[in-house]
Amino acid sequence: MKLGAYGRDINTNISVLLQELTKHLPEDVMMRIGMTNPPYMMEHLDSIAQILKHPNVYCFLHVPVQV
Repeated sequence: MKLGAYGRDINTNISVLLQELTKHLPEDVMMRIGMTNPPYMMEHLDSIAQILKHPNVYCFLHVPVQV
């Protein structure tokens, strides 16, 4: 399963999952979003950008590009 496609089969999405996770991160724990796929992440780009601003989330997003 592709990370960005999370929840499509259960009526939710990756941004909802990440928002919930950030609510439970201890102060000394950092979260990094791993490799994602552009077609799925583009649907949630604005909310993902907000999540990346969280103090316990690395401002880093690995998006592969193939030519």
